[in-house]
This record gives sequence, C-alpha cells and structure tokens, in this order.
Amino acid sequence: MVTVTLNGLGDVQKAEVDASRVAELLAVLRRENAEFREAQSQGADGSLITAVFINGEDVRFGRHLNTPLKDGDKVVIDVRHRDSDRVLKELYLTFMGDQLGQPLLYSVGKMFGVVVNIKGASITTRRGFAHIELEGPVSEVDTVIEWFRRNGVQIEDPAARAD
Repeated sequence: MVTVTLNGLGDVQKAEVDASRVAELLAVLRRENAEFREAQSQGADGSLITAVFINGEDVRFGRHLNTPLKDGDKVVIDVRHRDSDRVLKELYLTFMGDQLGQPLLYSVGKMFGVVVNIKGASITTRRGFAHIELEGPVSEVDTVIEWFRRNGVQIEDPAARAD
C-alpha cells in the first residue's frame, strides 16, 4: 500500500492504494475517484498537467509511468491547469554521446506539457546543438531545465549572457 495525496482538485485528498507501478496507481485512481477521473477526462485536451512525485522525487526524472512503487511510499499527485503563470524561455543546448540518439526534445514536450520550439539545430556524429524556446508554466519550464541537466545536456541561457 502507498499513501497518495491528491492536490489541485479542490480540497486536498488522501488515500491508501495498492499498486505496484505509477501507471497502475493512476488507473486505480481514475476508476475509484470520480473527481480525479473527471479532471483527467477534462484534461485529455492537454489543458491539465498531472505531476507525480514519489517520496519527493518527480517520476518524470526516472521511469515515468513504469516507476515501481513499494509499500510505504508517499505519493503526491499535483493536478493543475497548464495556462497558469506561462513563460517563454530561450535556451542553447549541447548534446553529446548517447544523448544524440535520444528524442529528448520530443520527450520533454510529452512528459512536462511544455511547447518546444526548435529555432535551429545542428547534429554531427559527435555532438548536437539546438537553439530552442520552451513555453509553459514557470514551474514546468524550470523542471524541464533540471531534467535536461540530470540527463547530461549542457544548457546556456542567452538571457544570462546579455547581462
């Protein structure tokens, strides 16, 4: 059993759920919690972001929906509207090694609910460069930047250079 806290659906809700993976946990919540099911249904158009944290760690930094759960885990699920506090952030990215064959820009758009606009890119067999804009809620854009760093992507913020 894991302890689940649901935020963003009015009052904070708590539940004990028996699930072995995040995908199974979300399926149980959709089946057993009408408010969560309704929010997920309304958010199917991409207007809602559902972020899942296990013991304080964002699952999007790990195995996402395949993240295993164990007895005693504390799970927090934040459901929020995508349009709150939007920001447009320009970045230069450098990819190397194994990152070159990975769909990192596509992945962040899917996992974090941000818009990735590729302004320019160049890829060789040894290195890749991308000039991108990220658009989305401030918290999600900040999370994407951290996700890039944890995945070994070098980041340069042109706004920081202008100072």
